[in-house]
Amino acid sequence: MAVPINPQVDHSPWMTGPPTLAGTLQRLMNPADYRGYEGVNSGGANGVYWLEILENAPEGGLRVRNLVEHSRHPLPAVTTEIEEELVYPLLRGRDVRRWTAQAEKAVLLVQDPDTQRGYREAWLQTTLPKTHAYLAEFEAVLRRRSAYRRYFQRSDAFYTMFGVGPYTLAPYKVVWRYIAKELTAAVVLPDPVTGKVLIPDHRLILVPAAGADEAHYLAACLNSTPSRAIVAAYAITTQLSTHILQHVPVPRFDQANPLHQALAQAGKQAQAATQSGEAVAPHEAKIDQLVADLWQVRATELAEMGASLRQD
Repeated sequence: MAVPINPQVDHSPWMTGPPTLAGTLQRLMNPADYRGYEGVNSGGANGVYWLEILENAPEGGLRVRNLVEHSRHPLPAVTTEIEEELVYPLLRGRDVRRWTAQAEKAVLLVQDPDTQRGYREAWLQTTLPKTHAYLAEFEAVLRRRSAYRRYFQRSDAFYTMFGVGPYTLAPYKVVWRYIAKELTAAVVLPDPVTGKVLIPDHRLILVPAAGADEAHYLAACLNSTPSRAIVAAYAITTQLSTHILQHVPVPRFDQANPLHQALAQAGKQAQAATQSGEAVAPHEAKIDQLVADLWQVRATELAEMGASLRQD
């Protein structure tokens, strides 16, 4: 059956599902205490900002190649040396599965997260001259981007990016794929070798967390059967955007709450099992029960949610 998520609100989104679950899902659907954000958006110039690191340069810095195969428009292939300061591990949608995220490429992040403009060109040219010289090869292309022309002035740095704020550089995050058949959340931690923050691209939604425990707690809640049942009931599966957190009622992580701590630990165990190739189902079953306790979902309701997801 199909019913409005909130019958009291005009133009409320609708949800569909088994008639016996409609009341339960309507009761659960409330805003989370978290906000999601789009990942870094190049404005159609991935082939400029997305890089493959070939090797460390002899005198410091990195030797890189731009990933022209990911550009919307023809671009020259450039292999060059740039400074490493603004090069970060890049997470793309294809790099994320439920419980795990692994960066394979890199991104040149030349955006000031506080001003939400590209770093001042005079500063970049003086401080990171090789990086500036590389970008200057693409100045004409970058200035032609429709989003750049629409939202920025010519006085703004030509390499200005989109979808970047302080949240982008949060060391601890939870991400999920924007285009996916179902909700697939994963915890993102700093690179264990370099300590660099991982940067999600615009095909990912990110939620910053204050620490690893909070990130694992949030991922556990989002990957649970009740959360996925809520999302499956109302969302178009190719548009799992920030609206998810308007309907999946995850409360703010409380370090002193034993239930929250148990969910964080269960999330860590599910991640470890996934990464090692061990069975993750026992950990997910534990998470489902903990989330059922968190949201006061009865055992019969939890079982019906699971059956509904299996049918989908």
